[in-house]
Amino acid sequence: MKKYSLLSFLTIFLLSGCASEELPLKMEVSNIEVYSLSVDREKTYILTISDPNAINGIVSELNKLTKTNFNDPERGGNRYEIQFRNEKEEKVFEYNDLVEFGGKIYTEESADKGKVWSVTDNMSRKLLGDNRKPLES
Repeated sequence: MKKYSLLSFLTIFLLSGCASEELPLKMEVSNIEVYSLSVDREKTYILTISDPNAINGIVSELNKLTKTNFNDPERGGNRYEIQFRNEKEEKVFEYNDLVEFGGKIYTEESADKGKVWSVTDNMSRKLLGDNRKPLES
């Protein structure tokens, strides 16, 4: 019986470690640019976030997001490209916003590996502000 308890504990421990893997954003960020993406992947500029306090809050929350996968059932949402920049580098994420249901964020590289992260409604508000669109039926 102890064997099964230990095995169950290790399985849960390993699975919980995988679920909390940090989002790959390990850079200093000086601004964040947000674009909406059309079905044809055409970009439309929405906003730039340059306030250091707002950026630090977004990056901090971003690195605490929970890992998930594309297989979680969900409908399509409003799509955005989020660009995190400094003078030397840029990291680009895609974000599928399901409005009141949160959403998923990922990079092209992480998506190829099946690594995506769940975005909270609060995080979506920080990224999009008043520019958030309702879900289309």
